[in-house]
Amino acid sequence: MRAPFLAPPKDRNNTRLAVTIVVGVVVLALCGIGALFGLGGLLSWFERDMNDKAQVAATAFLGEIEAGDFDGAYQSMCPEARDAVSPQVFQSEWVLLFPPGTKYGLDRLSYDEDGNQFVPVVLTGGAEQKRSVDLHMKSEPAESEDDQAGMSVCGWVAY
Repeated sequence: MRAPFLAPPKDRNNTRLAVTIVVGVVVLALCGIGALFGLGGLLSWFERDMNDKAQVAATAFLGEIEAGDFDGAYQSMCPEARDAVSPQVFQSEWVLLFPPGTKYGLDRLSYDEDGNQFVPVVLTGGAEQKRSVDLHMKSEPAESEDDQAGMSVCGWVAY
């Protein structure tokens, strides 16, 4: 009796199959490694961008206080912070924290245990008095399609 169809020839040594599997695994591993590096680069860029925006906002805020423009510094804060403190209380607190001749140094953007963002600041007075202040930061949406989102100071804690 004759078979109704011919069976395909058998590859007696499975070399071609083994090579195909190995090449496929290597390509898949390289794609996975590339994806991890891409994700790591994206997260690094995002962190650097957030830090730059926080540094710009903190520097502008402290620059206004250093220049004695307490109204400008007060207006640059987020609305929640302005609602929580009056301009008079704001000015009286910052006059004590930042007397004339005070210099400041900023550290990198940090996060507290609740995920809130803050910039640590060291204030150095004339008599080498050092005070630490954490400027709490808040992301602000872009005002138009052409603008980029920024950050603003949204409170502080002095130590």
